[in-house]
Amino acid sequence: YARRDLTPAVFRDWPSDFPYTGADDFKRLDEAVDTEFYKLPKLVYHIDEGAVAALTHFYDESIPDGSDVLDICSSWVSHFPRDFPLRMRSIVGTRISDLELQCNDQLSGHVQADLNVAPRLPFPDRSFD
Repeated sequence: YARRDLTPAVFRDWPSDFPYTGADDFKRLDEAVDTEFYKLPKLVYHIDEGAVAALTHFYDESIPDGSDVLDICSSWVSHFPRDFPLRMRSIVGTRISDLELQCNDQLSGHVQADLNVAPRLPFPDRSFD
């Protein structure tokens, strides 16, 4: 993959003034607790193939071999290169759904956590690179 700056394409229609005025701009359509939504696992892809390819390439170029990686809000799949589990010291995922995390074959470990309810990572400081 050739490296190129995508900023102009992504932000070409972005307004010059910050478009958001208050907290209501960031409210969700459904404000119910996420644990209700994730009672049934969501074994679906959350982004399209182009976004997966871009993330995979970015991770491959940016994360040094031998790293301890935290996959925050992980899923039943991660978008790391397939050989990452062999190249990294560890890959640990967090998510609301424990079952989805159990399905992710790239993780060396996982911790079920609802970061919306308790917005603190359940790991000691400096656990990851």
